[in-house]
Amino acid sequence: MNLASRINDILIKIDLSIDNFESYEDVYNNFLDYINYDDILPTRLFDKSDVTVGEYRIFAALEKGQSTDHWMLPQCVTDKNYTYVPIDELYGRSEYKDYANSGNVKDENGVFSKILIKEICKLKGHFSIFFIRGESSPSVENSLKAIHPYSSAFTLNGLMRLILEWDWAYVYCDNREPMAEICHAAAEYLGISAEEPLNETSQDIISLSDMQVASYIKTGETIINDEEWSYEKKFLLWLLQNEKIDISEITPNKQLYNNCRNLVRHLSNLLGSNP
Repeated sequence: MNLASRINDILIKIDLSIDNFESYEDVYNNFLDYINYDDILPTRLFDKSDVTVGEYRIFAALEKGQSTDHWMLPQCVTDKNYTYVPIDELYGRSEYKDYANSGNVKDENGVFSKILIKEICKLKGHFSIFFIRGESSPSVENSLKAIHPYSSAFTLNGLMRLILEWDWAYVYCDNREPMAEICHAAAEYLGISAEEPLNETSQDIISLSDMQVASYIKTGETIINDEEWSYEKKFLLWLLQNEKIDISEITPNKQLYNNCRNLVRHLSNLLGSNP
């Protein structure tokens, strides 16, 4: 089956037709106009009672020899040589650990049964990004997000903005603290950068509202951005095309997400790497 046939088949699966568009380039640029974005990636992660809260958090890699008795074991994510742990621990802080051990996350057997935690991106030996959802409150989440080194956000594009803010500190302020180094590695891995000239995706992300690092640099205070961010079409296209991030385990509609992801990849191959 050729690419055009595969594209046509996927369009049918998402209740569209090539007849809705003028060309395959038009499909690439505009098919998301027919999709409810919240079916791919929910914008708001609070439930109606503001009790269940979700976030995206970047974790650090520790060599296993440094983490054989880590408090998160055996629930934390590991690979052959590394364990991925909260970044605040690299700063000697324990706020996230204290929250996790408060009864909101662990059950009486010490198992993280009260939260959903899914890895969506990892560069071995450097970092891992998790989606975490559990019982909490916006006030608790905001207090955690206000603590240096600022490693989480309520939305995925917010986390990308936060990563670029730390990358800016790495590139232009020679900041070599752990969070800056981790985010510089994350930005390179994901194909974004705070260094001029910015590529189109980086420009779109930088145009979003300030996150914790930028707010602190500008005002001397940490302002938590918990507004109801929307996802722009360009960001979703980048997310669907980026093979380094996989949200299939957290998307509200896994079949739709996988169909859209395959559609974008086939269209990119048909039209060239930069449609």
